Amino acid sequence: AVVNNRPVQKSSAIIIPNDNTNPVVTDRTPVQNAQNVATNFVISITFDETVKAVTSKQIRLVNTATPLNPLQTWNATNGVFSNNNKTVSFTPTVAISNLANYSIIIDQGAFTD
Repeated sequence: AVVNNRPVQKSSAIIIPNDNTNPVVTDRTPVQNAQNVATNFVISITFDETVKAVTSKQIRLVNTATPLNPLQTWNATNGVFSNNNKTVSFTPTVAISNLANYSIIIDQGAFTD
C-alpha cells in the first residue's frame, strides 16, 4: 500500500501472555511408593505443559535413610526431553540396593513454562 506517495510497511507484534500457572507433574516413573524397581531404572517426570529447565536448579537421587547425602545430582538442564518437552528423564549411574528406599528431590522452580 502507498500513502502520500510513500510505501506503507506493515508491522505487528504477537504477544503471548504468561499463564501465571507453574507446570504440574502429571506422571512420574518410577511411580510414588513403587516396589521392586529394577536397579537400572530411568527417572521420568511428565508435566501438564511444555517445560524448560532452569540452569541453576538440581534434581537429586537420595537414599531416604541419608537424604542429606545425595547418591547422584543432576543439573535440571542435563535431562533428556521428550513428548514435546513435557517429559524429562534422568538415568542414574550409581549402584542402588534392592532393599533400600529412595526419593527424587527436585528443586523448586527447576522447570518452568
